[in-house]
Amino acid sequence: MIDYNQNQVVSLSQIFWDKLPMAIAAVVMLALVWAASRSSAWHISRSAMCFKLRAFLIDALSPITSVAVWIGGILTTLGPGAVAIGLAFKDTGEKLVTGIEIPFPNQRLAVAKPIPVKSIGAT
Repeated sequence: MIDYNQNQVVSLSQIFWDKLPMAIAAVVMLALVWAASRSSAWHISRSAMCFKLRAFLIDALSPITSVAVWIGGILTTLGPGAVAIGLAFKDTGEKLVTGIEIPFPNQRLAVAKPIPVKSIGAT
């Protein structure tokens, strides 16, 4: 019984040391993506100020850029698994884009403007 447990410990420690370089690489990649995210958000806000964009647009561009860098870093790290994450992110991405489009409509809606709706059959 003791030999069996000792073999398990040796086996687990060997697996740990085999996987340690991958864990270190993942932590380094995470740190690089974090630094790139912070840097890109800072550069976007500085560039937007130079072009004298509106404050709400600057406030919207910085987080969007940061999220885009994080998504790019994760997709780069995952490789083939990126397709699965992309498909899972589809609905969330659509809602994010819709939320961005709402402040910039092509046509302004008036308060009293009627919105045409097909008959639903309720009275």
